[in-house]
Amino acid sequence: MPADGGELMAETNGPPEEKTVEGKPVEAAQSTPATVSQPLALDLYDWASRLTSEAGNGLKDYYWTPQMESMITKLKLTKRALVGVVGVQGAGKSAAMRAIRDELNHEFPHSIVAVKVPESGGLRDALKDAVGDALIKQLDGLLNAEVLDRVQRDSAFYQRAIQLAKRMERSGLEERLHLLDPESGISVDTTDFYLPPSLHLLISKSRIRELEERALDRLLSERRVIMIDMPDYPKHDRRLIARDLDDIQGVWNHLMTSDSNVSIAIFIQKETFNYADHFFYGKMDLVDLIPLIVSQLLEAYKQKWSGYAPFTEDALRYVARMSRGVFRRFKRYIALALEPQIAERAQADISSSLIDLEAVKKSVTDEEVMRGMDKEFDSIFRRREQKEKTLQLIKLLSEHQILEEQDVAAGLKKLEPYGIAQNELAERLDLSEMVVSRLVRELEQHGYIKRTPWRQWTYVDMNW
Repeated sequence: MPADGGELMAETNGPPEEKTVEGKPVEAAQSTPATVSQPLALDLYDWASRLTSEAGNGLKDYYWTPQMESMITKLKLTKRALVGVVGVQGAGKSAAMRAIRDELNHEFPHSIVAVKVPESGGLRDALKDAVGDALIKQLDGLLNAEVLDRVQRDSAFYQRAIQLAKRMERSGLEERLHLLDPESGISVDTTDFYLPPSLHLLISKSRIRELEERALDRLLSERRVIMIDMPDYPKHDRRLIARDLDDIQGVWNHLMTSDSNVSIAIFIQKETFNYADHFFYGKMDLVDLIPLIVSQLLEAYKQKWSGYAPFTEDALRYVARMSRGVFRRFKRYIALALEPQIAERAQADISSSLIDLEAVKKSVTDEEVMRGMDKEFDSIFRRREQKEKTLQLIKLLSEHQILEEQDVAAGLKKLEPYGIAQNELAERLDLSEMVVSRLVRELEQHGYIKRTPWRQWTYVDMNW
């Protein structure tokens, strides 16, 4: 499978020891002095500025993690599977779906359907667009059979067909229709009897829609895998979410009552999953897209760009850490760090040294990082004051984490776990320990922080 940089997710059992891609401890990593050309910086900026898979963010370079490889194996080997892939916004659900589609198409050509539902209620239309010409051909066959049947058994319909043929001045068509006259008493073999599409105008629009739905269901039942990327919803709108899940379940139920062996994979925004209980979730084999650790982001970047240029390794490591495991955010911060450098190089028209940590910190500011978090927390905390205190908590932990990393680089050792004791956090935030405990528990469930019991205290640290 391809193994270059793309949207990533990985399944982990807690963050491993941070190392460079070559396996060296962080404190042992040394940046190699080098220069970087203007074209590389511009190509990288173009790549980093395309934040969605729909914008073309390198699907051919998708980085396959063990988790997604397992997903591919499951869809290749099993039939009638129902899988739900759950991830936060920007985690790479759309890119994962497209990469899986491309991979499966190699083994099951013309048997994979992958759709992004653009808005609530748009599932059927998205599926129709996905099967395209095949649906037109299937519907045309059903309409032809419908006209043939009606002409032979319905005298009124037959007369309408004759009148339409006369208006179109199609004498040849009239002659063919006379062979089907229901009052002639003549039996005609209609196996290969085809009538022009113009006669489809005699069928009501409601009947055409019904036949189109039947054609779509038939085509879907013949596929091997159907993948559905659900839309992004307004915050907490359970009604829209439930309607779309009902629509997907309707497709699933129909396929399961047929002889079809099709599997369905649904890509679900985690915020949707958290705020809309639906019994259809209970039928799914759920797969969580877990945010990447720093070393995985660095590995993907190195494979894509054959190294860390135009950044020093410690600068790119900082970008990866601030991205908090979300590849879309990783690319955004890379673009922010490149913008002033590209402007400088364009003015000087010369090659420049690698972008260092100090330059990155000027571009990827605390304010920028907190701004991204502010939007994320909208889906977790309903009350403004909860979100404000949570942002303060995250900022405290981030600043403390940087100081601890500096101590590690200087060779200092700690007896207690990394992070800040929970009671100390409560004191510094001017909150009760009970309130802080609730905030920390919620953040831990969403993967932002981790808690470590030690003696009579609980230490809280960032989870990236």
